[in-house]
Amino acid sequence: MGIAKVNIVTDILTATYRAAQAEDFSGNSCHQFYPALYNASKAAVLRCFEITGSTGKATYKVKRILNMYDTASTKEK
Repeated sequence: MGIAKVNIVTDILTATYRAAQAEDFSGNSCHQFYPALYNASKAAVLRCFEITGSTGKATYKVKRILNMYDTASTKEK
């Protein structure tokens, strides 16, 4: 049957927390705090996509859904 549910939040939060601890945000480098956390969480999410085999699949469906809405809004005009 395979995996029915995968909890990836712990992996994302752990990667974000480790990135916050690893960097030195003293002085003017404090402006890099949110970009560092964003990049760490993005890398963790991409890793989870690769592990679960869902890389590239969500973007295809999102594009298809957005095209559907574009077509619907054009018809209403």
